[in-house]
Amino acid sequence: MKYEKRIVCYFDILGFSSKVCNKTIDVVEIEKLFNDISSIINDYPQDRITISYFSDSFVVSIFYRTAAPTQLEFIIDALEKLLEYKLIARGAMVYGEVRHTDKNVYGPAMVKAVHLEKYAKYPRLILDESLDELPLPTFGNESITYRSFFNDYKYVKTDSVDGQFYIDLLGELKKKKKLDKHKSILESLISNGLQDDNLFENSHG
Repeated sequence: MKYEKRIVCYFDILGFSSKVCNKTIDVVEIEKLFNDISSIINDYPQDRITISYFSDSFVVSIFYRTAAPTQLEFIIDALEKLLEYKLIARGAMVYGEVRHTDKNVYGPAMVKAVHLEKYAKYPRLILDESLDELPLPTFGNESITYRSFFNDYKYVKTDSVDGQFYIDLLGELKKKKKLDKHKSILESLISNGLQDDNLFENSHG
């Protein structure tokens, strides 16, 4: 038994614990949400993707394949599914050693992802520099890194305020012509977040 090198994404679902405690989201809806996110794996049959849920968080780990760098599409799909349930997340994405089974998830990469989540500060999934260890099919350009590649290509943007690389959910929804579909939900979430001091503040640090 040993660790495996994987991409690890830790998601903190903002406001979820409050909804659960206040029973504004019931057991049936929670079960359906988690089942719907898990079912997205079926759209990626060639990828080894594992998901675990606990409290107001969930973890996705992906065995990286150089031939399929667009595995980031799975992360976009998971974030979009949360939006359909009027939920948003904050978190971090790292690359490193982890042990992720149907029963447990642990390891250095998991610890790091949880630790980095607080640096996301507001609803976004930030990308750690450890991801730059991943090889890319860059056609001879060995100097470009994983985060820079996708920042130039798609899926990733750089925050002009703090320089963090993050998953560009809104940009991807716009490209897919799905932004209008989620516009009212996003506006409501932003409005509620500004009114509720606890919604966007760090819940783990």
